[in-house]
Amino acid sequence: GRSTIGNTISIGSGATATGSTQTIDIGTTGTAFTGAVKAINVGTSLGTNTIAIGATSFASGITARVGTGNFSLDGVAGSTYDIGTSTTTGSVAIGGTAQTGALTVGRSTGINTLNLGTGDFGVNTQTVNIASGSTGAGVNTITIGSVGTTGTITLGRSTIGNTVSIGSAATAAASTQTIDIGTTGTAFTNATKAINVGTSLGTN
Repeated sequence: GRSTIGNTISIGSGATATGSTQTIDIGTTGTAFTGAVKAINVGTSLGTNTIAIGATSFASGITARVGTGNFSLDGVAGSTYDIGTSTTTGSVAIGGTAQTGALTVGRSTGINTLNLGTGDFGVNTQTVNIASGSTGAGVNTITIGSVGTTGTITLGRSTIGNTVSIGSAATAAASTQTIDIGTTGTAFTNATKAINVGTSLGTN
């Protein structure tokens, strides 16, 4: 199919008989010996290439695997990435079940917004869990906000009656729970630390 005029190249496009299985292999046979590399290129030519892989019919599925050569999904400066748009009752999982390496979300050094659970869920109930899965005796350290920058951290900004709980879980027997608000750090010369509790307008 080296024609320079619009044409169609079909491989295994015929209808598959009921109860039959059609297998199309591209670069799947043979052994890669030590130092040997097998390069498989799909849609890498210049120009506008539209590539569709997979279908949503019946039990269709896609398995993408990688070895120590790593996995890269990249584009250009203005590319948009959309994952799981049509999913409703399904689930999305990212990260290894026993992963010890870092999982980074939102690593930009520029001005950007990181949204978690910001969809308009109307009258439904939305639950956002952060580091809440462990029931063991391990150490759970959660850090919100950075050091040395000026910013704002807002908790519970709803204008409708709601409850914001800090350190409200039951304390285990013989254990001590300490809740610190504005107690750490040093106030240097000319530095001021303001701690406001119940200072809003209305009945507090």
